[in-house]
Amino acid sequence: MRYPWVYNSGLVITSVLAFLYSVSLAYLSLNRVQVVGSAFFMIASIFLAMIGVFHGGTYPHTFISSYFFVQADLSAFTWGIGLLLSRFRGTGVTILALSVAAPVLASLLPLTSAAEDETLGILAIDLWVFIMHFGFVRRVRG
Repeated sequence: MRYPWVYNSGLVITSVLAFLYSVSLAYLSLNRVQVVGSAFFMIASIFLAMIGVFHGGTYPHTFISSYFFVQADLSAFTWGIGLLLSRFRGTGVTILALSVAAPVLASLLPLTSAAEDETLGILAIDLWVFIMHFGFVRRVRG
């Protein structure tokens, strides 16, 4: 990559937005399980920033990148449980299914590079945010 700082700066900026998103989820939480799910995503956002700092080719990049996706999936799984415990059971089931299906799918598909795994992980996170917005956030805020 000719200008890695452009891409890596984007990851750091995105991590700030992800952190703010997790704060907003904590604010809208209806129970403690949802607050814990938000805290898990706060931690994931910190690891996203570290992916930008420790880019591909540096020693800790693989661990940091893997941990970001594990932490983000743990956040979605926890939010799914929290939604099941509240009045948003349908959204909770959908998010639980997504948080289980995404890593299973990643392990079963014949993906040939880490970039393909990461793309699948990002798509799962994007889908989680989309479902959260339309299945929870818009309905809570009225």
